[in-house]
Amino acid sequence: MQFKGQTLVVETWEENTQRKREDVQQKRIAVMAAAQEPPQKRKKTEDGDASAANAADEEDQCSEAAPVGKIPAHVNEVVAPNYGTPYVDQLEVKGKAVGQTLLHVCQQIRKQCKGKLPAWITAPPPPPQKFHCPIAYDHKVVASPVTEGYRNKMNFSVGTDVQGKPCVGFQLGSTVEGVTVVGYSDDCPLVSERIRQLRSAFQALVERSGLPPWDKVTHYGFWRELHIRALQSGQTMVTVQVYCNEGDARLESVAQQLRECFLPLGVDSLQLQLHGGISNAADTDAALMQLHGPRAVRESLLGLSFNVSHESFLQVNSAGAALLYGAVRDLVHEAAPGGDALLLDVCCGVGGIGQVLAPLVKRVVGIEMVEKAVNDAKANAELNKLTNVSYIAGKAEDVLPATLRQFTAEFPTAPVIAIVDPPRCGLHSTVLKSLRCCERIGYIVYVSCNPKSLANDLIALCRSPSQNRRGTPFAPVRAVPVDMFPHTSHVELVVSLRRDTATPVPEKFRPRSQRCPATTVVTAETAQDALAPPADTGLGQEMACASGEKVHTE
Repeated sequence: MQFKGQTLVVETWEENTQRKREDVQQKRIAVMAAAQEPPQKRKKTEDGDASAANAADEEDQCSEAAPVGKIPAHVNEVVAPNYGTPYVDQLEVKGKAVGQTLLHVCQQIRKQCKGKLPAWITAPPPPPQKFHCPIAYDHKVVASPVTEGYRNKMNFSVGTDVQGKPCVGFQLGSTVEGVTVVGYSDDCPLVSERIRQLRSAFQALVERSGLPPWDKVTHYGFWRELHIRALQSGQTMVTVQVYCNEGDARLESVAQQLRECFLPLGVDSLQLQLHGGISNAADTDAALMQLHGPRAVRESLLGLSFNVSHESFLQVNSAGAALLYGAVRDLVHEAAPGGDALLLDVCCGVGGIGQVLAPLVKRVVGIEMVEKAVNDAKANAELNKLTNVSYIAGKAEDVLPATLRQFTAEFPTAPVIAIVDPPRCGLHSTVLKSLRCCERIGYIVYVSCNPKSLANDLIALCRSPSQNRRGTPFAPVRAVPVDMFPHTSHVELVVSLRRDTATPVPEKFRPRSQRCPATTVVTAETAQDALAPPADTGLGQEMACASGEKVHTE
């Protein structure tokens, strides 16, 4: 076929995909070779017009994502960057970071509110505070009881290593920056011996299967991810994610290979997830084939048992979770020692925090957007013989206002405490508005794994009333950091808030339709109507996060 004097070559989809794979492989080889050159020679190569790296850049913009020198020398630089630092020093650094976050909240509220400061921020700092911040914080981080192999869940990518060979491990950089190389080392301190054993078995299976790993550049391949839950109860779940759809002729053979690989190793639950999209995360309704055992495995925590399915969130450090839940329990008891409180567990996952607190309160109402996690939470309540808990499936921003109306009317005199444990992106703006505008909520215990989103949410909840932030603000009272992630920069932070009734609210800034009347009588019929979600709320779907992580990560 001729076009403007040139021959137009028509490729089949298979030919086009194969050509792209070969191009990407050549670029990776060039980048790896350049990375191993001496610095002087590498500088010359980087500056030369005919360099392999620049030629790759001109040919395909994706190769910008694999800049020379961006691939770390060891996998621990990515997944455990603080491993070489003594643990006591890690805790000190994290403690200072928490202090800076709390100070940032106070500074931003002073800046935004100008001359109309909330009453709580003018109080003197409580001892032994080391900076001008009225939030009680003793500058100590609760240490994790276990620092080696502490994760009960690991998500491994399946890709190629720096030599182009199949590898089950960790992606060594950001796809946005063009780093798709996968690496692994058995000396990674986050991985337990049990998970190492299962990963190694799957690595051998991938190598002998003849099926290619998934390539995030060409969107070609078969093996995508390996998810392992190895709980302190001794039960293990393995989920393998592949790129194909139901009806694929390879599935029967692959399923049998997986059984032969994992069942001799004592895996309790084995699943095969089919993900035919190109994005990293599979949809919550992606096909999940149960190859062996039950759909959920069981974990034990603080004397309770919890069923955990593939989609459900559970704290990745079981030993640390006991301390985290203990800190939350102490703050709730401090807020409502009488045992007659109504507890709202927002973003409740499988019901862990709420069920631990159930003996301390009159009623627990959990809200969770992942419907399968709600099913787990209900089963867990029955398993633990708890009769004062109930769960609602839906996004918190969709169902929280009606839930507040119903249950505050059902318990008109009970103190109301909200527990919020959101994903890394923090709380939805509608949830923040509902929490602030429902004056019946007297206390909030905020559990955060991301200081940045926590700071933004605390500012929204605790600043002076305004056109966009109506209602009586909250006052941050106490902060308790718990180290759930040794050898990383992350830390879990629990902050208790109480309603700041000393701050006056001008009439123009009082809640409107979001107000929760304390004395409104609601019948059973109207309460059920209030709880009925709109048809287009998309219950059970993932909340979009700016950061792109999980639902609640790890």
